[in-house]
Amino acid sequence: MGVKLHVFNEAIRQFARENDDVVQRVIPIVPDQSFHLLFLQMTVDIERIERFIIQPVEGAVRHWGEDLVTSLEWEEEIRRWVVPFTVKTVPIKQLTPGDLLEGSVLLATEGHPRALVISAPAKISRNIDQPINEVAIRGPKDAFTENTDQNLTLVRRRLADPALRVKRFVVGRRTRTAVYLLYLADVADSDLVKTITDRINRIDIDGVLDSAYIEKQMTDNWFSPFPRVRNTERPDVVVAGLLEGRVAILVDNSTEALVLPCDFNSIFHAPDDVYDHWTNSILLRGVRFVASVIAVSVPPAYVTFLAYSPGAMPLKLTLLMQQARYGVAFPVVLEALFVQLLLEILKEAGLHMPTTVAQIFGIIGGIILSESGVRAGFFSESMLVAIGVTGIASLSVPLFRLGTTLRLLGLPLLLSAGFLGLYGFVMAGMFVLAHLAGLRSCDVPYLSPYFLGRWSDFKDTIIRMPAPFITRPAMLNPRDLIRAKKRK
Repeated sequence: MGVKLHVFNEAIRQFARENDDVVQRVIPIVPDQSFHLLFLQMTVDIERIERFIIQPVEGAVRHWGEDLVTSLEWEEEIRRWVVPFTVKTVPIKQLTPGDLLEGSVLLATEGHPRALVISAPAKISRNIDQPINEVAIRGPKDAFTENTDQNLTLVRRRLADPALRVKRFVVGRRTRTAVYLLYLADVADSDLVKTITDRINRIDIDGVLDSAYIEKQMTDNWFSPFPRVRNTERPDVVVAGLLEGRVAILVDNSTEALVLPCDFNSIFHAPDDVYDHWTNSILLRGVRFVASVIAVSVPPAYVTFLAYSPGAMPLKLTLLMQQARYGVAFPVVLEALFVQLLLEILKEAGLHMPTTVAQIFGIIGGIILSESGVRAGFFSESMLVAIGVTGIASLSVPLFRLGTTLRLLGLPLLLSAGFLGLYGFVMAGMFVLAHLAGLRSCDVPYLSPYFLGRWSDFKDTIIRMPAPFITRPAMLNPRDLIRAKKRK
């Protein structure tokens, strides 16, 4: 095989000698000249190559004979024969193994300094399933797959707008992963698009296996636990973000898209809010905000009032909680930490176990451990209620990652309350609020519109106005602020 590869450069020959899945096909033209096709077996569609490349090239050879490479511009002639593919002419010296790895077929012949690079990548796809992590009662039931062609189709099917722009990038020195940037040219702020484009171009990493790799490269403050990029598996959420003036990112081999900028307010918006009546949306969003406060504050508040300020609670409630702790061997702070750790262990065990076993183990294990722990004096019933309410409240947030962040954020607040009481609890809470106020997502304040926001943006916060009154978020500086006109 090495002798027949003389038409290619040394980089291609070396790559072919070291990899057994490199395939070469030779199509004779005249006794001393042939077309040489080179491709990587597992990255191309073999059936389409045989039908739409090899057979047409053989037909061109039979039709023109020796004139194909002597009297004619053979590159242009072959382009006309292999119609279904994207074909580009590249000097042989500039060919790289990356062309083969991206699913292209290299076509060259003796005595000619140029080769054809015919793009014919294999399309690995699966059926479109329902969303797993973002379940909605009403609305579409399709979710993204690992195939970006399918994902782009799901977006374009919902947003048949000529203003929709799709820009392709290749990220990852070794994986060469395709990354697509989507935005509406007549809606999205040009500065926002430029900011995100520059950040993608600056990414220098050896590999990208999922959209999470891109997400980590798009944030400024790496030490903040709060998500500043919204990840979603729902095409309708992506389209809704594009219509607001946001920018979306699709990554090949990833089932989740990224939507930027991401502010704290939009995280609490669920797909059902758009499809349901606006009064129901107000109630549900209010419940989510209250649940997020509960997820952060209940354990430290429990420790604060029980250990340091029992007089701040009603006397009967104080006596009941103190009675429940009778016989517990640990201080209230260690008790809270122990139960919180137990909750996280059960959650992690349920996530990484087979589905058929996880539910049974979670229910039975939780009941047995809680009952045994109370009887053994490790923790009290009231502490189980406090931590249980915290875990349930954190799961009511639409973005799962934020729920985990809220639960873990309660730990430093718990320690502060355990050492300094109410003073430590309040100071730690103020520190968290100051941290949130300083965060930005693609130069947009994270607490917008509650902090440095515009009044028009309050129409779609906890209180959601009817659809005709809602405009695009002014904090995004959209080119077109109006979304719907009021009926006369």
